[in-house]
Amino acid sequence: MYEAIAKIILFSSTFGMGIILVKKIPILASLPEQTEKPFSLKILFLDTEEKIKNFHFVKSFSLEKFLQKLLLKFKFLALKTDELTSKWIITLHSRSIKRKNNLSDDYWIKIKKKKGLKGKKITVK
Repeated sequence: MYEAIAKIILFSSTFGMGIILVKKIPILASLPEQTEKPFSLKILFLDTEEKIKNFHFVKSFSLEKFLQKLLLKFKFLALKTDELTSKWIITLHSRSIKRKNNLSDDYWIKIKKKKGLKGKKITVK
C-alpha cells in the first residue's frame, strides 16, 4: 500500500518537473550567449577586497584600540571572578566556623544526655 503511494508520488513529481522543463526550454534558448570573460577567482577576490576597504568600519579600524578594549574586558572579567571567589571563600570560612562551634556545643550536650547530667555543671580537673 505504502509502496504504491510512494511510486505514484515519484512518477507524478517527475512528470511535473518534465512539464516545467519543457515550458522553460524555449525561454532558455532565446537568451543570448554569454560573451564575457570566464569566471576568475582572482578578479572576484580583488573586487571583494575593494568593497571591504570602502566600508567605514574598516577605514577607521585601529588594532591598538581594539586590543585595548579587549584587554580591559578581560581585566573586568578577571576582577569579577576574583570578587566572586573571595565571597565564596568568606562564606565557606563562616560555615566552617559555625559548624565547628555547633559540633563542640553538641558534643557537650550529648555527653550530658548520656550521663543523665542535665542541668548539672561539669568541671574538668
